[in-house]
Amino acid sequence: MKKVFFALIIFLQTGLLIAQVPEDALRLSLNRTSGTARSLSLGNAMGALGGDMTSIGINPAGIAVYRSSEFTFTPSLNINTVNSSYYGTSGDDEKLSFPLQQIGFVGTYKPMREVTSGLVSTHFAVGYERSNSFNRRSFIQGNGVNSSLLDEIVWLSDGYSPADLNYNSSRLRLFYDSFLIDPFNEDVYDDNSIKTDYYHAFEELNEEGDAVWTLQDGIDQRRMISERGSAGDLSIAGGANFSNKFYIGGSLGISTHNYKRDINHFESVNPGTGNNHWNYLNNYSYEDKYSTSAVGVNLKVGAIFKPINPLRLGVSVHSPSLLSVDEEYSYAIE
Repeated sequence: MKKVFFALIIFLQTGLLIAQVPEDALRLSLNRTSGTARSLSLGNAMGALGGDMTSIGINPAGIAVYRSSEFTFTPSLNINTVNSSYYGTSGDDEKLSFPLQQIGFVGTYKPMREVTSGLVSTHFAVGYERSNSFNRRSFIQGNGVNSSLLDEIVWLSDGYSPADLNYNSSRLRLFYDSFLIDPFNEDVYDDNSIKTDYYHAFEELNEEGDAVWTLQDGIDQRRMISERGSAGDLSIAGGANFSNKFYIGGSLGISTHNYKRDINHFESVNPGTGNNHWNYLNNYSYEDKYSTSAVGVNLKVGAIFKPINPLRLGVSVHSPSLLSVDEEYSYAIE
């Protein structure tokens, strides 16, 4: 599935339309505070200060403030802890990661004879800065729950024929083909274009033919959500210093975004309760995998003016990012 969008939330795509949820847009557009230790200590307020690799992504004129060449890299430690409470059952998980926050090189080039007016120096820089990290793991569990994921699947499927399920959502059709949801109208077995409502395999039909929930002790549920990936910008920048008072710079940014999410969901009949329904479903597991990768480009230009030594004025203009996004979905049931 190929998607192309401008700025942050204006999506243009071809092919089969898949709903875009707010968390997808937020994940693609959100940049967390990152950079060198010096820049982070200042809250990334580097727009007019310059002289730091992080300034390439804020105001590229900042590289023209350098007096000499420099190579920098910044490692980091991330600790993500997730606590959950579901139907009185607590769960927690922790994940540690050691990502490289930034790495880069700034080259400073001066005339053979040092000057203090006119063109004092030129600068070239290339660097990578991580703007987000998605490494996280969550564990949720509940015992004696009187609802099921299958309730949602039934609600989403009601009113559609089996053929419609295949066209509208491969996920819903998978539950149907796995016999976890069944049609009220059995004529669909002869003609799968007939629209019908559904009931799920933890339910049974009463004398009126309505689906009823009969597992009074509920079911046990477990869900593990594993997320990994990162987003960042590779920047190539150039700048110039004029008379140690006026600094200009520009950069070409290549944005990258990689994200993977695995959901493993398991439901089983509460031990000792048993399922005496005609379909004898005792447990099932559902796996939902999603991945997205994106590459984009953006431009930044900026200037810094120092009218007097204690004062610097900075201005920069950032173009929107043009991103090409690939998404993949896969589902499995056992």
